[in-house]
Amino acid sequence: MTKKEAQKYLSNYAYDEELFVMWWDKEFLNYDGDNPITDKEWKGILNRLDDYGFGIVNEEIFRAMESELEDIREK
Repeated sequence: MTKKEAQKYLSNYAYDEELFVMWWDKEFLNYDGDNPITDKEWKGILNRLDDYGFGIVNEEIFRAMESELEDIREK
């Protein structure tokens, strides 16, 4: 997803609306200063990840949110 695409999605929310957002960029993988990731490598990763299904990740985050809501409501 490009920054432009992300901004389009986010434009539907009020400016001050609180959101839970996670994202990664190529700098996340540039932990090894001796072997930095190239733009071509990063684009390759993104192209391959387009085929991934992230349903399990979404389910885990949703369960974590539900758990926190239950905890908050119990207090």
